[in-house]
Amino acid sequence: MKLKTNLKFISRKTIALLIIVAFLLPSFSLIIMVAAEEQTFQNITVDTAYQMIKKEKDYPKLVILDVRTPFEYDKGHLYDAILIPHNELEDQI
Repeated sequence: MKLKTNLKFISRKTIALLIIVAFLLPSFSLIIMVAAEEQTFQNITVDTAYQMIKKEKDYPKLVILDVRTPFEYDKGHLYDAILIPHNELEDQI
């Protein structure tokens, strides 16, 4: 008789745990989706980049990534541009 009572208790705990997990799982996937959205990038034209740089206050999260060689970068680059040479890009991002 005591064994049946323990089994009922365990099964209720298990059911409660499954219900809790079922409610929490979607919120975890939402957090992952939001984090993934924040790490997106966009390829743009030179003209669009120029307009965005001119209006930098409208784009506070703008990042200018320069993927040329250090030699080319040292010859001249945009203000605040971050240098990550093309051959190192995959390892750095």
